[in-house]
Parts: sequence; structure tokens; C-alpha cells
Amino acid sequence: MIINMCASASAEDIAHVVDRIKECGYQAHVIQGTERTVIGAVGSNGRRAEIEALSAALGVEAVIPISHPFKLVSRQLRQRRTVVDVAGVKIGGGDLVVIAGPCSVESAEQLRETARAVKASGANLLRGAAYNPRISPTTFRV
Repeated sequence: MIINMCASASAEDIAHVVDRIKECGYQAHVIQGTERTVIGAVGSNGRRAEIEALSAALGVEAVIPISHPFKLVSRQLRQRRTVVDVAGVKIGGGDLVVIAGPCSVESAEQLRETARAVKASGANLLRGAAYNPRISPTTFRV
């Protein structure tokens, strides 16, 4: 990550960012320019979000990722396609796979009825969730 500091960033602002980078387990490389300071955060310990959150710190102009997130699944690391076999249905193999079902399963009968409809419509797999952390009773919209 590269942290571009504002031209008006104080020495305290820079020191705060450097301290936070080190607390996250990264190495901080400070580059003092004539107009501004740039700080490189080098490392890969999985606390990337904490470094990105520094965009809200005093004196920070921008936090710029310099490497691709999700390296284990990116095409940069592995060129060939990943194929996952789910009960004989190959996902990622080139064939179109349709997965359908309810956001939340409310009863066994509802799931059986949905499974019949999903199969009749030509879908390959049934999905259903018992709990969806993104949906709250207070924020659900119809």
C-alpha cells in the first residue's frame, strides 16, 4: 500500500500513520519529497483493511493499493481456471451453472416446493440460507 500524505500533513500526522502501519504488522517506508511525504506499507499479514482505514487519518490524502487483493484466487497467481465439483455439477468449467433458491428457508415444505420449481426451471443447484447477516429485520425492504 502507498499512503500519500497531504502537503499540509504535520510531523505528528506522519508519525501517527507510521505507528499505525507498524501496529498492523507492516513495515513503514517513509519517503520525504519536496512537496509531500509518501509512506509505503510493506507486508502481507491480512490486516489490509486496517491500512486502508488510514484514509480517514489526519493528513492522509489517499491510500492506494499496489497489489491485487485476494491473491490466492487471482489470475495473477494462477492462470488456469478453478473448477469446483458440487455433487457432479462442475462450477467454473465452462458450462453455465444456475443456482436458485430462497434467501432464507422458513420451512421444510417451502424448501421442497422451491426445490421442485428450481429443478423444473432447469437450474442445476438449490441454494437456501438459514441466516443472512446482511439482512436485518429493521433494514429489510420489500
